[in-house]
Amino acid sequence: MKKAVAEFIGTFALVLIGCGTAVIAGMGSGPTAVDILGIAVAFGLTIVAMAYGIGQVSGCHINPAVSFGALVAGRMTGVDFVLYVIAQVLGAITGAAVLYLILSGKASGWTGGLGQNGWGPGYLGEYGLGAAFTYEAVGTFLFLVCILGVTQKGAPVGLAGLAIGLTLVALHLLGINITGTSVNPARSLGPAIVGYATNPLALQQVWLFIVAPLIGAGVAGLLFKSGLLAADDVVPVRGAADSDVAPGASAPVESGGASTSSGGKDWAAHVKKYAAGADDEAIAGIIRYLGIALRNRDSSLVAFTDKDEVARVRTNFLQKKLALTHPETELDEAIAAVGDKMKGDRNKNRVTVYYLLADRYKKLGMFR
Repeated sequence: MKKAVAEFIGTFALVLIGCGTAVIAGMGSGPTAVDILGIAVAFGLTIVAMAYGIGQVSGCHINPAVSFGALVAGRMTGVDFVLYVIAQVLGAITGAAVLYLILSGKASGWTGGLGQNGWGPGYLGEYGLGAAFTYEAVGTFLFLVCILGVTQKGAPVGLAGLAIGLTLVALHLLGINITGTSVNPARSLGPAIVGYATNPLALQQVWLFIVAPLIGAGVAGLLFKSGLLAADDVVPVRGAADSDVAPGASAPVESGGASTSSGGKDWAAHVKKYAAGADDEAIAGIIRYLGIALRNRDSSLVAFTDKDEVARVRTNFLQKKLALTHPETELDEAIAAVGDKMKGDRNKNRVTVYYLLADRYKKLGMFR
């Protein structure tokens, strides 16, 4: 329930502050007025604030498209998805209702606008249906690439809220004149429902702001689910022949070359606990492949109980590095077998795990 409450509050804040800035400050003049930049920043800063305020509770989706992308990427359950969407829509409607009450108190009256999204003649830049649909789908796709990217394992999570908020600012700067920028079905639905009496067209057009964002979010989710945009489980050594990471993002080569021991740890000794007579040259090759990952305790270990971790080992090491084409179920069984072999060891280090897997499939020669 607390996740639903968090999503309700977050979406409420986004609609009230973002749409409120567009309508209330947008009607001002002189120092009380804001332009497109001000509106974009209002939406972005609200995301930043909510990310740090409720992110630890619900992940701060506050957007059905974000939740759908997470669902497709395998990061949330169907039950949670439904719960999140209901809370988000109710939060958006409530936020629009409060904004309506505030605007109703303006003595000179107002046009009835609540920051509704739209397209076509009479709406901002008067862009057509095709342009509006394209922008909302592509914009949401890019938004989800940022969100799913900065929240995946290994990303600098502390900066995630800032990165997501700035991305939303950029999307508003581009799209306000096209559709008012939605990339969020709840943000569009709330004002369209509450403001139906004065602007029925917004509710008639709201289907686009549901369908297009879901398509964009779904495509982004699939790319992360497939592993095409998922981070590798390791960062290879710069300049190594097996590196598929750009040099600027990879680890520098240690002076003197790789060794079977580093950082006070004897990797070879640990491997030989499970593989008597293990090949020191192959061990050194695996250490070179793992590179900077071995400097961090968390990334140097394999958590066999973590499904995402097992999937990364299968995808990035067995399928990509070792080029195995076996069925995924068989590869997962091989990983589980190694985990069982090492079950008495609290620290299942990645060098040993990868050595045992490469040995199982007769691929140690790749590392010599």
